[in-house]
Amino acid sequence: RRRHSFPTRRSSDLPSNANAHYNMGNALHHMQQFKRAIDSYTRAVELNPSFFLAFNNRGLSKLASQDYTGALKDFERAIDLNQNYAEAYKNKGAVLCKQSKQVEALDCFNKAITLEPGNSDAICYLANTFRELKRYEEAIAFAEQALVTNPNLTEAWLNKGIALKELKRF
Repeated sequence: RRRHSFPTRRSSDLPSNANAHYNMGNALHHMQQFKRAIDSYTRAVELNPSFFLAFNNRGLSKLASQDYTGALKDFERAIDLNQNYAEAYKNKGAVLCKQSKQVEALDCFNKAITLEPGNSDAICYLANTFRELKRYEEAIAFAEQALVTNPNLTEAWLNKGIALKELKRF
């Protein structure tokens, strides 16, 4: 598979426009060039310190780079800037799970679902977290809820199957 390369221009060479740096960060993240994406998002938030989407996406690049502490800080900053942004709560919960803080993560996923009831990814994360906590009935219930929203969500089917197996109902 051919690895895509982004032009060699540095983020600092772009105009002083936060959206330009944000969009470049998105492109770089998509190409799995996480370090460069982080640099672009950083420039975006330097230019616009209230750019909650840039904080959230920088957190995603840090999460992909396994910088869980940095990712958590970025998701918390995104939440501070916009308490109604469900994705930041979902992403914060994902980081907390990576840090083996599943009980704390449940609150984040529940908040994301409260803000955006049809967020099948957040519902699936909730199912996965309940499964990790060996709370299999709840895992099944949330996996089924995720599947109502998105019947093709592989992770939900997996969570449901594992929970049913653990309960010896499969």
